[in-house]
Amino acid sequence: MKTTRTIQTTICLAAILMFASCSFAQNPGKDKAEMLKVSIEGKISFVQRTGYYMVTTETPHVQYFIVNPDAKTLDELIKDSKPVKIDGHLTVGADQLFVEKINGKQYPPTK
Repeated sequence: MKTTRTIQTTICLAAILMFASCSFAQNPGKDKAEMLKVSIEGKISFVQRTGYYMVTTETPHVQYFIVNPDAKTLDELIKDSKPVKIDGHLTVGADQLFVEKINGKQYPPTK
């Protein structure tokens, strides 16, 4: 009986730790200490199939998902089709980009 109780407790603790780590992995942008500050140059595009805005760099050829899209601003830059300089943070271990500035201007624009 005592062995069964120990096994149940161990399984419960493992499940709690697993769910806690999954929740943390989905929200890494909450703590900037876990993000890598970057300055990249690339073209912005909209992926119709997924509904995501992306930045594609030339060298090396890398794609990043923009996690804080401002559709109006990004659509204007897509129409312009010129490379832009983006300052922001990359989520460590993922291809997610939190944009802070585009071409030296605050992003998203203040109203």
